[in-house]
Amino acid sequence: MAEYYSAYDERYKKVRAGGAGLWGTSENDPFVTSTLEKWVNENALRKKSVLQCACGEGSEGIILSRLGCLYWGTDISVTAVNIARERLEEFSGARIFVMDMVKNGIAGKYDGIVDCQGLHMLVTDEDRRKYLENLYSATKNGASVIFIRALCDDDAFSGVVDSIEQWQSISGDDYETPEERSVRGTEKTIMLPKIPARSKSREGYIKELEAVGFKIERFEREADTGLATFVARK
Repeated sequence: MAEYYSAYDERYKKVRAGGAGLWGTSENDPFVTSTLEKWVNENALRKKSVLQCACGEGSEGIILSRLGCLYWGTDISVTAVNIARERLEEFSGARIFVMDMVKNGIAGKYDGIVDCQGLHMLVTDEDRRKYLENLYSATKNGASVIFIRALCDDDAFSGVVDSIEQWQSISGDDYETPEERSVRGTEKTIMLPKIPARSKSREGYIKELEAVGFKIERFEREADTGLATFVARK
């Protein structure tokens, strides 16, 4: 399965074609809104440049733009980028563009970087390392990076994963057969195959972020959700 993480584009297409609205986070999500507001305030990011990697349909971009940030969003999905551009039209300072952040580094340095459920969609060690190295390179010295709602499991596989085929064997997941999935915030369902994702333990996330140079400042688990939000600094 080449570039397995690009499967999200097909998902966004099917969700939109099915009239199911947004697949990802809502701009009115209370947890994401309060988390980003706290982070922006702590790092004095109003009127500063904030990059979001794996920006999806732009909901976090709306939140950050409302908070006064100069928002830049990237995603590998052309469909998601087009949706995000439509949704952020009212914010003249917002910029959204297509980019594979595993393969390509980004020009420029940013005052803050956001990843909302992006890192865990990368399953091989090499892809995760390249992605984090690109984030590190795009972060200004002393700037903060926040990872929101990453899959977190104390019993997550801690060995090396070299290929999607190896990960399928380890996880036992089926990425081909469509199944009925609920669309967040609606009563609608849509038939979609599962998309590759890889959880890490708290120690696993800290280890891979520190390996590229980040220093973890805060790590918080959401009760009974299998998700974690953590903040690091360059």
